[in-house]
Amino acid sequence: MSPARDVPVQPVVSWHPDEGSATSRIISVDLQLADPAAGWPYDEEEFLVGCMIDGRPSCTVRALDSAGVVLHRFGGTYGPTYFRAELTDASADPATANLWLTLTTAGGVPFYTAALPLDGSGIQTARRPAPPPRPRSTRPPQAAPVVEDPTAPIFFLSYARPDRSRSVGPPRDPSRAVIRFFDDLNELVHELIGSPAGDSPGFMDRILDGGDRWQSSILRAAGTSQVMVSLMSGPYFRSPWCALEWNVFSRRRVVSRTGLDPHGRTAIVPVLWTPFSEPVPAPIAAVQMFTPTGLPDESAIALYREEGLMGLVQTGQTAAYDAIVWKLAMHIQRIHSNYRVEPLVPDGIEGLPSSF
Repeated sequence: MSPARDVPVQPVVSWHPDEGSATSRIISVDLQLADPAAGWPYDEEEFLVGCMIDGRPSCTVRALDSAGVVLHRFGGTYGPTYFRAELTDASADPATANLWLTLTTAGGVPFYTAALPLDGSGIQTARRPAPPPRPRSTRPPQAAPVVEDPTAPIFFLSYARPDRSRSVGPPRDPSRAVIRFFDDLNELVHELIGSPAGDSPGFMDRILDGGDRWQSSILRAAGTSQVMVSLMSGPYFRSPWCALEWNVFSRRRVVSRTGLDPHGRTAIVPVLWTPFSEPVPAPIAAVQMFTPTGLPDESAIALYREEGLMGLVQTGQTAAYDAIVWKLAMHIQRIHSNYRVEPLVPDGIEGLPSSF
């Protein structure tokens, strides 16, 4: 298949057997830059491409997930989207019947259409080869894979806490804006993914008494959650606990659930919370700041970059705030669906760095 003319991406289509069915196939659609050497061609950090497959009149095609693929600025994607194609016309000839793949912009405007022969032929240039069969091993069986903790939070909110070193007065609660953001994101992630073992899908430190119980709860959340959302601000860069949480989470190994991305990706999502002027610490600068794409009002992106997410709350930009939090929840869903972060919980804070 030839690259799209207006949007410089090329589909990568694979056919897979549908277990237990002789009349259906699973189709995966991924994307790649038509010219990887040309560099990232968009202003946005991510680019959402909608995918549709029409099988009429020979097949019924159903999307198995969000039916969209997100390209990121490093030239890859967060994983393919999947469809099930069920042959409904028994008289159809698989050698001549076609499915039709259409790619659209985030706004639903089609920019690419191609025929996919029902038998999978004629797409060799866009199909990834099947992996070779694994040879039988005579070695003793390996240890069982790590089983995910069903009680681990899906995401962990890392933010600059109020000063706990004050000797006068009670500890201060997190700001109302932080609590509102966590509650909003928590609700959306619950709708998209669900909650582990009936608990909240997110973790936010609200223990104000300090001590071992406070420390152990944070270390466990940073060492078992699947995504860390970090609220970027000047105080965040100077916070010993934020540096500790970043270090604990970044030590963990990120593994592709699909096996298509052997190198894994970071599961840390820095979110611009408030504007700052100081230099970004090197460990944070190495991770791409979250920037939403496909918003109904693109001016919201400029507002977010100028004011930060807290600034949108404080200035009454509710529509922009709500849209960005929704996009963030979808980003967490994509990471959770495509990657697994192996648990690694330190015994204590001794020896862990307290600065970036």
